[in-house]
Amino acid sequence: MPSSESITPTDALLSAGASLQLVPQNLIKSGSIFIIQYKNGMGHCGIVKEVKGNAIITIEGNTNLNHSREGYGVFQHTRKISDINTGFINYG
Repeated sequence: MPSSESITPTDALLSAGASLQLVPQNLIKSGSIFIIQYKNGMGHCGIVKEVKGNAIITIEGNTNLNHSREGYGVFQHTRKISDINTGFINYG
């Protein structure tokens, strides 16, 4: 396991016991986890609430009404699927 300074969102999910299964866009569903990675190993993830065409309705923590990843709460957001640069995980 990488040091805590270099843990990516994917590393965190795997360490929590999730079996990693990146899925193609046509298999995204309610309950899927999305992962976005930024530079320097930083990232963000959230839960897909609903798929609407080319967009997903998400529930995300550490965010705010302005979609910041340095937020103060849990909010519902709408994101374009094409903006998810790492992928989606289905597990269960």
